[in-house]
Amino acid sequence: MLMVIYETKKLAYARPGDETWTFLSQNKTAYWDIVYYEGRIYAASFYGRITSYKVRAGDNSSKVELVAQLPIKIHPLPPMTYIVESARASLIILWYNHYGLKDFSKCGIPEFVVFNLDLNTKTYTEIKDLDDRIIFLDHLSIFSSVHLPCCKPNSIYLTDRGGKNMGIYDLQNGSITLSSHIGHESCDPFTRPMWTGQSFI
Repeated sequence: MLMVIYETKKLAYARPGDETWTFLSQNKTAYWDIVYYEGRIYAASFYGRITSYKVRAGDNSSKVELVAQLPIKIHPLPPMTYIVESARASLIILWYNHYGLKDFSKCGIPEFVVFNLDLNTKTYTEIKDLDDRIIFLDHLSIFSSVHLPCCKPNSIYLTDRGGKNMGIYDLQNGSITLSSHIGHESCDPFTRPMWTGQSFI
């Protein structure tokens, strides 16, 4: 199934065989990430709001349902919010950028807050341990993996939207090692570094 965020606050999807898009209700704030999981579309918007839609036959999808409103800090800016399935768990990643600090790039110092979201009970818990999993995150994609040689467990491997900050974020102690995973700095807005993973579909 193909899903899109358009005009920042609107969602649409198309399933195999569909000749037109199915449009979902407009959100009050801009969306940041969207995933499909077990018959539902889950969307993450600014300010930590997670909503879902039940995908049904035809174009009769359900109205929006609030799954969770995560606690966030609006300092200096609200976080970018991502959703990732990892080891049968739904993780919500809040990505903050802190600006105005020395010795780092103009893209800001990253800080991550991770929540384990129970989709059945619609409850969430902040976690500091990923059970040795590794999260790969960039401006367009997010996925997780385990037992990768030369990768540090319980960490977030990141590239930012400008390609300036590339590093490894240790979730347990909040430290970050900024370095270029590709051997050189890349700030080209048209060829920003991004992660790719093998698909088994």
